[in-house]
Amino acid sequence: MERRYLPVAKTIAKMTAEPSVRPGRSVITRLFRAMPVEVAERALRIRPEGFIWPTGEQWRALFISSFFAHPAAKNFWLQFVDSATALNGEMQRKNGAVSLWYQYAASPLVSRFGCPAFRIACTAQTEIIADNEESFDDPILMKCHSADVISVLLRIVAWHIADIVVTDFWDMVKQDAQTDLVPLESLLPKFDENTNAWSNPTLSALEHLASWCGWQRKGMAITYLGKLWARHTVSGSTEATSRMRVLRNWTQRKKGRPKFSSLLDLANAAVSERCMTDGVDPNHHDRDAKTQAAILRWAETLALLLAYLEFQGLSVREISEVMSTYSDEYRTARRILGKPMNPVDEGRAASSGSA
Repeated sequence: MERRYLPVAKTIAKMTAEPSVRPGRSVITRLFRAMPVEVAERALRIRPEGFIWPTGEQWRALFISSFFAHPAAKNFWLQFVDSATALNGEMQRKNGAVSLWYQYAASPLVSRFGCPAFRIACTAQTEIIADNEESFDDPILMKCHSADVISVLLRIVAWHIADIVVTDFWDMVKQDAQTDLVPLESLLPKFDENTNAWSNPTLSALEHLASWCGWQRKGMAITYLGKLWARHTVSGSTEATSRMRVLRNWTQRKKGRPKFSSLLDLANAAVSERCMTDGVDPNHHDRDAKTQAAILRWAETLALLLAYLEFQGLSVREISEVMSTYSDEYRTARRILGKPMNPVDEGRAASSGSA
């Protein structure tokens, strides 16, 4: 739902980039008007924990919003924020790197929501680090923390997708016999032992989109989509080679992240092409375009996360463990949301999870 009374994006961006600059009364009033009631009430109450954790309050605002539709999903992640806030407070009261990192490593919350592959290494490292300033940024523990943070983000996405599946698409999922598939799992980066390289999530998403709108795997997906995109451009003046170059830049992470408007423009072209083939009116398929654009954004984000984890020095096995938290958490979310999946069949796990 569009709320025109909110400050424009330029104002919000300036507030974020320059936190020292106080917004005017008008801006504050309009932001407060848009604030969920639960967040406003909490802002006016004295915190029982005795402090405010800004990051936790931002996550709380997201989870209270319409990000989740199912009450169980909202409650699950609001409880997570409560527990994370309490952990943050306990860690703030610790003196010295050893006690702080030990509090982190021993936390049941970290064990549940972090990356399982790092629990032993994290605990072991807390037992050998020196109690000095340098140990606050211990490389091994910082690597563990990075893996845990990405794992939490992947778990949130898994719940978001499960929430959408259960509340919006369940009848369609049952009709298509896809109740035991993990959506978007096929876009997770996978390491190929033969080529000694990771798969490219962005390229995988573009190939999925191309197949969805008629690509018969003759030639490259980028070539097919570039021509299609140019053909469906309103002005008609954009050359296909230019569109192909844009798509190639996306797969190679060149010239920055693509704007969502560009992803949506490509998705609209794909939807129009598919509707022409199916003989239906594309004007009634706006949601399809937004869904396909969101899939492209998810894949492009996965490519960035992969690059970040490699930069942090994680091994192939460790990165694979981090990425696997998405599928594991999706199954947990489905169970808690009342739509449990059948146990994983290891023999067909690799082929499951259509985009």
